Amino acid sequence: MYHVCLMQDRRKDLRPGILGSLLISSEMEGKTVKDLVKEFKIELLDDYFKKVLAHRHVYINKP
Repeated sequence: MYHVCLMQDRRKDLRPGILGSLLISSEMEGKTVKDLVKEFKIELLDDYFKKVLAHRHVYINKP
């Protein structure tokens, strides 16, 4: 799954139906989901959460 927040310019290529997180699948022979993630530079949802939590942590711990 990936998060679409920072993918405004690439969403049209993936044809998502809604905003938020989307599940990606591939039915093409020789093209895996990992291939699509790499080709379209898709930010995975887990990676997005890690980045957001790290950013939040910086601001919560400010004096």
